[in-house]
Amino acid sequence: MLLLALIDLPSAAALAASSAADVSCTLGPVTKHFGGSAWLVYGCNDGKSVVLVSAPGSAASPFVFIIANGPKGMDLQGEGNGKNPSARAAFKELSALTLADIASLYKEASANAKSVAK
Repeated sequence: MLLLALIDLPSAAALAASSAADVSCTLGPVTKHFGGSAWLVYGCNDGKSVVLVSAPGSAASPFVFIIANGPKGMDLQGEGNGKNPSARAAFKELSALTLADIASLYKEASANAKSVAK
């Protein structure tokens, strides 16, 4: 349940800036690998943003990344164990994502949510 609590919290300034409405990131998840670690990717109800939660047992745990629409485009923020080399490696890889890459992550997470709901 802690995982869902983290996803539902609009804790990053970028998520707060993306919309006046409450943002919820519960679409998905789909598992992806960044920086050599597994991440659970969730899509947000703003239709653009994604949240990546370190998968259980991942070397990057505990860590959460938020990629959200901000005033100057997409913003990447992370929260968790700041001395974790696996999380730093994932941050480097996530920083290089294009808008198209982020849109693809959102699409995969939201498609997985629809298939799970059926």
